[in-house]
Amino acid sequence: MTNFQIVKKLTGEIEPLGCASRDPERLQNLKEITDLTEQLVQYIHSVSRHESRQEHSIKLAGKLARECIDEIKLIIESEAT
Repeated sequence: MTNFQIVKKLTGEIEPLGCASRDPERLQNLKEITDLTEQLVQYIHSVSRHESRQEHSIKLAGKLARECIDEIKLIIESEAT
């Protein structure tokens, strides 16, 4: 099981159905997912500052984190257009 599958299983569905009895739970699930996402993005971003370090392993981690942040930006920007 992947980390994504575990989180999805723990939080539950987030897509609203238009059903007054089920959508409040899904909205709460979405809130949990968005809170986690913000925390993860901040966590990844904190590593991205290492991309210009001289130490190879630190630089690799920083580069990977920067690429992830850049990909997130692209996803957001493509949705905006």
